[in-house]
Amino acid sequence: MDIQCTNCGQVLEIEDKYAGMKFECPSCSTELIAPELAVAVAVIPTKNNESSGTGVVVAAFICLLFAVLLQFFSGNLLFLLYSPLYLVTFILGIVACCKSRVLSGIFYILGSIITPAIVVAAQLIFLGTAMATSETLAEMEEEETVLNDKFITESPSKK
Repeated sequence: MDIQCTNCGQVLEIEDKYAGMKFECPSCSTELIAPELAVAVAVIPTKNNESSGTGVVVAAFICLLFAVLLQFFSGNLLFLLYSPLYLVTFILGIVACCKSRVLSGIFYILGSIITPAIVVAAQLIFLGTAMATSETLAEMEEEETVLNDKFITESPSKK
C-alpha cells in the first residue's frame, strides 16, 4: 500500500503486513501510523429464504375444496371430518395474510366462515328439489293408478 507523509508529502510504499503499526518517515522522521487494511466484504446475493406464500394459498384452496365436497356429499354426517378442514383453511388464510398474500388470505378466512352455510343452503335446495321431484312422481303415479282404475271400471264389459 502507498502512504503519503503528512509533513513532507513523500509517498512511501509499505507492505500490507505493517498495517496499523507506527513507523517513521525516512525523509523527515515524522512518526506515522500505517492505516488498517480495508476489509472488502463481498455481498453475495442469496435467494430469499422466505417463501412467497404460494404454497399456503394452494394448501388453503385444497382444504376448502375437500371440506366443501365432504360436507355436500356426506349430508352433514362427516362433521368431524370436514369441520377441521374449514378450521385449517381459516388458519392458512391467516398465514397467507402474514406472508403478504393479504387478498388471498382474506378470501380464505371469509370462505372458511361463509362456505359451510352456503353448502347447507345448497343441500337444502338440492334435496328440496329432489324431494319435490319424488313427491311429484309419487303423485303422478297415484293419479295414473286412479285413472287406470276408473278406466277399467267405466269401460264397457264384453258379453
